[in-house]
Amino acid sequence: MRVWMRWKRAVKSIVAREELRRALDGVLDLERLLSRVTLETANPRDVLALAASLAKIPASRRRWGDWRPRGSVRCKRRWMNGRLARTH
Repeated sequence: MRVWMRWKRAVKSIVAREELRRALDGVLDLERLLSRVTLETANPRDVLALAASLAKIPASRRRWGDWRPRGSVRCKRRWMNGRLARTH
């Protein structure tokens, strides 16, 4: 029974991740675009790409803003503890 519940949660997580990926499809490299705008080296295509990417974010945040994979904090702590243990 426990294996079935874990499998069911894993499938839900995979489906949710795929839906999030689709929601963010078309959002370009915001860091690169913003750096070009900041450095005043952006061309009109960059500005349009930035506008189109930013326009997709509110809908994605409304839909996925509070979504977190189950156990993400615990997994991060385990990873950090393992990483810190190996470096010291």
